[in-house]
Amino acid sequence: MKSIFFPIFSILASSYLVSSEFITTLSKSEVSSLDGLVATLKPGPHLNFSNPEYAPLVNAILYNNYSAPQVRKAYANAQATLFDISLFDQQLDLMSGVPVNDAKYQSPKCETSSGSADLGQAMVLYFIAWNVWHKGWDWCDQKNAWPGGSHCTNLMSWETAQFDVCGAYGSGEVRCDYAIEGIKRVINACRRDSDKRVGGQIGFWTSPPNDKPHKRMIVR
Repeated sequence: MKSIFFPIFSILASSYLVSSEFITTLSKSEVSSLDGLVATLKPGPHLNFSNPEYAPLVNAILYNNYSAPQVRKAYANAQATLFDISLFDQQLDLMSGVPVNDAKYQSPKCETSSGSADLGQAMVLYFIAWNVWHKGWDWCDQKNAWPGGSHCTNLMSWETAQFDVCGAYGSGEVRCDYAIEGIKRVINACRRDSDKRVGGQIGFWTSPPNDKPHKRMIVR
């Protein structure tokens, strides 16, 4: 599989220092145009980043170090390094997650099979989501929670990979940073390198835990 590089931000001795200006190879007008597109994006249902209309955004995230304004603001004074998809298992945890006391996660339940998402494509979708909704107060809400509904919402997809949020009726609100952290944990735990597939789910609570998790994030 072709190696793809992604920007991540962490304080590492081996990283190179960047200025307070967010580093990108894009022009100011290109960044402004992408910021306008990001402002219109809402996760699910059926947000498919494979659609040609999103190609400029996906390419900018993967190859030009673009992140949404709230992510740029959060990491403007950090150091930067390039993320290599081939090192995903080693470097995944360098990407900041939400504190576990804010959203308590169960252990991932792995369901990887030959019909699961392509591992590389799931990684790409994770990085798209991270660079668009990792910071700020965006919502990855469940929109099919009425009685009789599936209680699951497809939040986003790219090629064969799809991320869903599921849960009980009456608990629709999910912060995107909680959702993205759950996705990261599933990919990290359930990846199957023998045939490059990944699938599974993780339950989590966004308020004080009771007997059952309020939500589940699914990678499929």
